Amino acid sequence: MKAKGDDFFRVGDYLSAMNAYSAALDVDETLVSCYSNRSVCYLNLSSPHDCKSDCTQAIELIERGEKDGPSDSSLTKIKMKMLMRRGIANCQQGLYKDAISDYKSCLITLQDNMERYFDISAENLTSDIDKLIKLEIADELKKSADTKFSQNETADALLLYSKALQESPLHVGCLSNRAACKIATRDFFGCIKDCSLALEIFDSDDILQRNTPIQSGNSENLSMLTAILPMRGSDKRKSWYLKTLVRRGAAHFQAGNREEAIADYGKACSIDPTNGSLKTDLNNLRNSHSA
Repeated sequence: MKAKGDDFFRVGDYLSAMNAYSAALDVDETLVSCYSNRSVCYLNLSSPHDCKSDCTQAIELIERGEKDGPSDSSLTKIKMKMLMRRGIANCQQGLYKDAISDYKSCLITLQDNMERYFDISAENLTSDIDKLIKLEIADELKKSADTKFSQNETADALLLYSKALQESPLHVGCLSNRAACKIATRDFFGCIKDCSLALEIFDSDDILQRNTPIQSGNSENLSMLTAILPMRGSDKRKSWYLKTLVRRGAAHFQAGNREEAIADYGKACSIDPTNGSLKTDLNNLRNSHSA
């Protein structure tokens, strides 16, 4: 069953691979390699919670073996990849402190083994930890900004979102929310700019993930987009994209760009065709444009 899982994995059939690895684990629940491979399937299937569970199980099995005798270098390497992979899964859930902890544990393990795992770079790990620390700072600033915005303290919220974006320039949540602040202060062109950048980030990530599925837990797989965007195919991602698109459409309308506003609302309706409110807004835009 593991061999079948490996064959499915090689051709990108992650669901079938996951089922095959699960069948193998039903027979022998101590197969570290099956937990490792299945965790990658879960990442590609946008299931970070299950990925974390498999990584943790693999790490515990390896550490249990380390207590019983000398460590196996191949298992130590798998353990390091499990720590990085679990860090990625933590990022996808917004658990940046846990992600930092996993990457630091991986770096310590690498250093304890005299950095002999050359395809896992201490330099890359250190760089990723720095990125994660910035993400954690940006996330805290965003939370404070969200509170200020909900209390109608728009100027303070705008400042905090901007500070968060200095730490993490690709943070689409901050871009979209700062755009909301700008439209509230009638900075329509500023709103359009922030929304456009956020939408470009979404679209770029869609292309990136389609062309480069997650194959391992190496640190190069930890990108800012992986860490801060809602998972592909999730309701949250669709909601964020729609809100940003409609917000840009509203700013275009307020700025007198009727055709651009109609285009944005039209695209939003194609994404969510059952949304009656969007359809009504689009029809009103079209009627006002023709008038």
